[in-house]
Amino acid sequence: MGVILITSERQRQSARKYYAKNKHAIYKKHKDYMREWAKRPENREKQLAYMKERQRDIRDVFEKYKKTVVCSICGVGGHPAIIDFHHINGSGGRDNMVARLVSAGSRWDRIKEEIEKCTPLCSNCHRKIHYDKHHAPHN
Repeated sequence: MGVILITSERQRQSARKYYAKNKHAIYKKHKDYMREWAKRPENREKQLAYMKERQRDIRDVFEKYKKTVVCSICGVGGHPAIIDFHHINGSGGRDNMVARLVSAGSRWDRIKEEIEKCTPLCSNCHRKIHYDKHHAPHN
């Protein structure tokens, strides 16, 4: 199965109808092909280079975003190293989930979705919250 050149509106409509009817099978076949492609030794380096570039791009976007955010407690911000994202009331699990998504090179919309479950805090305020949570007096 190769690429078909569509020259008329009738062919275009027929191709759209075929795709709509078979899109799950087409998607699965493409996904299987890409998995096999990535396993081939000659493509492994290309795949690793692509992933490193993607991770670098996501990290750059994330750092630009963090420059625009300030701590919701003390108002400090302006530098990406200052801001952490603290999950609100167990809404996401681990406090470093956002950082893990960024380092894995996840899609920006997925990272943004996780950030929306959090409140931005400076590193000091974030540590104070966790200290107070773990060192609260037991009654």
